[in-house]
Amino acid sequence: MLKTLARAAVLAAVLATPAYAAADWSGFYAGLNAGGGMANGQFSDGCYYCATDNYDNSFALIGAQAGFDWQDGAVVFGPVADFDWTSLSRSGVLGTSDEDFLREKAKLNWFASVRARAGIAVDNALFYVTAGPIWGHLETPGVEYCCGALDPSPYADGVTFPSTGTRTGLAGGVGIDVMAGDNWSVSGEYLYANFGTKKSIAVDSECGYYEEDYDECEIHNNLNTQIVRIAFNWHFMP
Repeated sequence: MLKTLARAAVLAAVLATPAYAAADWSGFYAGLNAGGGMANGQFSDGCYYCATDNYDNSFALIGAQAGFDWQDGAVVFGPVADFDWTSLSRSGVLGTSDEDFLREKAKLNWFASVRARAGIAVDNALFYVTAGPIWGHLETPGVEYCCGALDPSPYADGVTFPSTGTRTGLAGGVGIDVMAGDNWSVSGEYLYANFGTKKSIAVDSECGYYEEDYDECEIHNNLNTQIVRIAFNWHFMP
């Protein structure tokens, strides 16, 4: 999916390239974007369940962006901010061979970033690199079930690992933006985003009663994403 989206983004930008004089990128711009990505994540523990659950899931996204560019000769640079909703949602099981096991979920509701963008203008195309902080709202809760995953009717035993909130990470990538008209452009962009690792601790559990065993009550989860999207921008020329 990711390769297909990347090819589509580049093709859209290239096909939008008309043959006319060099573009002026200076000024404010804003627009909409859409695309998809691949999420790579993991749930693991210090041997409370003695297990690791890795996953790879694709997702769609849609959002908006705005930025400002300064141009000095062929060099173009400036800040850009975006906000996107995503469809990333998956469920898994941690510790299927144990007497108790965890049913966990990973859901990325939205992400937003504020990045620097810098590149070289060639005719009416802008080839750029971008990097900056990114924030994502993730739900990664877990509910413990009793009596083994192979039992025909396991039941929730009241132990939970709550973990929902906004995480901060880093994003970076490359793109091509093509001025396809007097005041609008189309771009294809690839971003890699790391949302870091989050720790959640068991609630209503006797695990960790002894201090030296407390780390075994912690579930760690992390998330990395690769994003490919196409954006359309309206440029408010000075």
